[in-house]
Amino acid sequence: MLKTKELTVVGLMGALMFSLSLLVGTALNAVTGNPLASGLITSFIQAIVIIITNMMVKKFWVNTSIWGIYGILAIPTTLLGGLPGILKVILALSIGFLYDVVVRLDKYKTRSFFIAFIVISVALPPLFVAFYYLAGLPVENMIKFLPVLLVVYLSESLIGAYLGLRLFYRIKDKKIIKQFTG
Repeated sequence: MLKTKELTVVGLMGALMFSLSLLVGTALNAVTGNPLASGLITSFIQAIVIIITNMMVKKFWVNTSIWGIYGILAIPTTLLGGLPGILKVILALSIGFLYDVVVRLDKYKTRSFFIAFIVISVALPPLFVAFYYLAGLPVENMIKFLPVLLVVYLSESLIGAYLGLRLFYRIKDKKIIKQFTG
């Protein structure tokens, strides 16, 4: 069970992950004119936030909770694609739960966070296709780009995870971090 302090970390980091993804993703969409462009950067941002959170709180349900918050906040936005609200939340919870299971199976070792991103990067493109299909949205073009999406998600997630880990080790001795991890 998550304690109050841990729930605070999860809530703040879930909101931070959403805010950064929305801000940077919307800016990228505006610059490129392509509504899919935000997906090309959000996995990088999400990986950084997820790694920092997991280094602070190593417990089951952390990732499911963070992604649940993200999914709920994403409902009125273009984040998580053009899915209807409830499907965004279910997709986000699926991502978080899968991540939680992988890191739990490897006992929260640092490598498990990277392995979880590999698993999610492989699972995410087919999950998107399945959820779009369930929503009755067109999937033909998405299916064509599945290999590209897989490589992009995987690359960005692993780079983001590495940078998140480096960033955490730089800030872990800061007073604010110690308040939440101590």
